[in-house]
Amino acid sequence: MGYLPAVSKIPPWLIGILAALVLVIPSLGLLNAPLGLGAGQGIALGIVLLALVLWVTEVVPLFVTSVGIGLAGATLLAPAIGVRSDTFIVPFASDVILLFLGGFVLSAVLEKHGLAERLARAVLAKVGSQPPRVLLGVMLTTAGLSMWMSNTAATAMMLALLGVILPVVPKGDPLRIALVLSVAAGANLGGIATPIGTPPNAIALASLPAEHAPTFLSWMVRGLPVLAVALFVAWKLLLRWFPSQVEAVELPREPVSWTGPAIAAAVLGGATILLWLTAGLHPLSLGTVGLLPVVVGFGGKLLPAQALRGLPWDVLLIVGGGLCLGAVVSESGLDSWILSLLPLDSMGAILTLALLAALAVALSTFMSNTAAANLVIPIALGIPSLPPTLTAMMVAFACSMTMVLPVSTPPNAMVFATDTIDSPTFIRVGLSLTAIGVGAALVVGLPWWGLLSWLLG
Repeated sequence: MGYLPAVSKIPPWLIGILAALVLVIPSLGLLNAPLGLGAGQGIALGIVLLALVLWVTEVVPLFVTSVGIGLAGATLLAPAIGVRSDTFIVPFASDVILLFLGGFVLSAVLEKHGLAERLARAVLAKVGSQPPRVLLGVMLTTAGLSMWMSNTAATAMMLALLGVILPVVPKGDPLRIALVLSVAAGANLGGIATPIGTPPNAIALASLPAEHAPTFLSWMVRGLPVLAVALFVAWKLLLRWFPSQVEAVELPREPVSWTGPAIAAAVLGGATILLWLTAGLHPLSLGTVGLLPVVVGFGGKLLPAQALRGLPWDVLLIVGGGLCLGAVVSESGLDSWILSLLPLDSMGAILTLALLAALAVALSTFMSNTAAANLVIPIALGIPSLPPTLTAMMVAFACSMTMVLPVSTPPNAMVFATDTIDSPTFIRVGLSLTAIGVGAALVVGLPWWGLLSWLLG
């Protein structure tokens, strides 16, 4: 599904010609002299423009564009700048890709054996039956699930659970709209708290030099306060805009039985998460730990072998393409050229970060947040006056928290498809939630991250 409705009216052959031109013209060096580009920078600019056109128009699947970046980098850019061709292929098998693969398999294990739904029901049973508490419970549960699995899977699970809750809420009561929107908000916001929560996080983590890359636990320490504030404000906003007339929402109880495979899945999930959280205390990388659910999940028969085919391999290729694009920009020196065009000398650090966040939001509104992170993070990391870790995380957070349009993210599209809310209301609320999320990152995140840096030396 394209992110720009008007694009669907453009003939694919015309988009193909445009894509070819934005690659060929810079690659031939026709713009090098007017723009002050080196040979390698011209080719890299062509690759970036090609990726931008294809990602926005989606005339071909996103993963095809990502693989094409690797092919163009290996065949066109590598010989021009004198590096090995596999420089632009290695990102597709990086540690971050293995980390995400493990996250996908673990998500499938937890979903198959009902652990995610058990968690959701347990949380909702604890929060009580008053509408504000139920709304908070739905939002917190969705965010908690989104931290450890794809926000699409988390949304699917919570919408299924809402199928149990909504029938006990009278038709016409605003609580129905608030509950559905809380799922979108929780899914989009929750992913920022862990490196595996959303693809932009993985791109940020892999783009950082080893000495600046946060551990799994330190990422959570940085992300959880921002998430907590954003969720709290979003909850208050939904309560104010959609006040309920219902006194209590009683969730039907279902018997819970623990089978042997369900216990094994819980142990596997706990062990994997524990190893991720304690990275640095053992010699295993995050990606290596990610192989544990793959080996145990399939080897221990917690998942059937055919489930491997159902994993979102396209997402892994898209993330790999983003990492490859970062290599294209940095290896060619294109990042330095782009930075020379920006008026950064006259801007302070906070204003520069706000500008980068705004750029990330604008791109993520009309294209996938993964593609937006692929484009913005490599450029942002080339700004020498900004701390690399803070900059990469800020851009990743802004990409992940964009929820302006019903098609901006998969959770938005899934929630909008329930026909519970109209488009103008969704856009109005989505703009507010996006502003809340990015504002929390700037107002809460920056001081908190600065304090952490001071405490840790």
